[in-house]
Order: sequence, then C-alpha cells, then structure tokens
Amino acid sequence: DQTVTITITGTNDSPVITNSATQLVGSVVEAGDLDDGTDVAGTPTATGQLSATDVDTGATQTWNVQGTPDATYGSFAVDTTGKWTYTLDNTKAATQALAEGDTQTLIYTVRVTDDKGAYVDQTVTITITGTNDSPVITNSATQLVGSVVEAGDLDDGTDVAGTPTATGQLSATDVDTGATQTWNVQGTPDATYGSFAVDTTGKWTYTLDNT
Repeated sequence: DQTVTITITGTNDSPVITNSATQLVGSVVEAGDLDDGTDVAGTPTATGQLSATDVDTGATQTWNVQGTPDATYGSFAVDTTGKWTYTLDNTKAATQALAEGDTQTLIYTVRVTDDKGAYVDQTVTITITGTNDSPVITNSATQLVGSVVEAGDLDDGTDVAGTPTATGQLSATDVDTGATQTWNVQGTPDATYGSFAVDTTGKWTYTLDNT
C-alpha cells in the first residue's frame, strides 16, 4: 500500500450581494412652506440596508463609500453594518434654491470588501425634491407708512393744495430658483377718503380724493 497526499489550497471568493434593489434607492424632500406660510418639515433623511454573504470560512466585511461623496445638498454615509444614510441639509443655499417640484438625482458608489481584499460595488441613488419657500420681505419699515393732507384754505381764503398722494416701495426676495412675484391688496380697500393701489413692482400709492 501507498498513501497519496492531496493538498487543497483555498482561493478567495468575492462577497455576494444579498440585499434587494429597493435598498439602493431613497428620496428626501426639502423643508419649505405651504401657500399660507405654514412650515413644512419635508423629509430630511433616507436610509437603506445593504448586505452581502461570503462563502469563505471566517470571512469578514467592511463597507465604505467610494470617492468623495457629493455634498451639494447634504451628506451620505455608510456604517460598519452596510446601513447607508443620506441627510438633506436645509441650511445649504443649493437646497433652498430648489423650486417646488424640482428634482435632483445623486448617485453614490458603496463597496463591500472582504478581509482578503475582494470586493463588490453597488450604486445608491438619491432623489431630492424641492419645496416652495415663502418670499421674504426686504423693504424697511419706513415704506409701510404714508401721510396725506386734505386740500383747503388759509384763514384769508387762499387755496391750499394739501398733499394728495403718498407712496412707498415694497420689496421681497425668494430663494427658489426662477421664482416670480405678484403683488395685490387683500380684501376691499377702504375708499372712504380716497383710493389705495399697489402695482406689479410692489409700489403702493394712496390718493386722497378731495371731492
């Protein structure tokens, strides 16, 4: 009899992805305002759970984002278990500039690597949706007051023209890209003594009616 000895040497096997495709997408919504100015919190975060298996005995995994994650609108990170999180930053100018219904799509590459260096990449897609932001008043308080004086006579009967009109310039800004503004008087303006109107640029005029 003779003994034949066989030596079997293992080779590294790459991790195999096990998470579903639904874990590769997420959506966030900018904070903003309703038409009446009521605050809307939006949806500031999105998460997903990535997973992989490895047939090699004792294999371990590490997870990391490839490259420098796009931070235009917020931050993207993945933890040691493969859970990723996108956090929208509503203080960023780019986020505030999103108009209602505007969308931006960001794609991040996440890599799972085993302890021998084999890896598999997946891409996570984040959709960011803009929300309307209310205009912000920029005019000074001095533009909110005016005074007119009735026409009349001096004691000697000389006519006095008075001050028949008063005007002011209202102004506002809007962080939403491409936003436009309209100005109008709410309700029915009191016309007891004259008329009040505001034009398309926000300039208001009160005209006293001496008749």
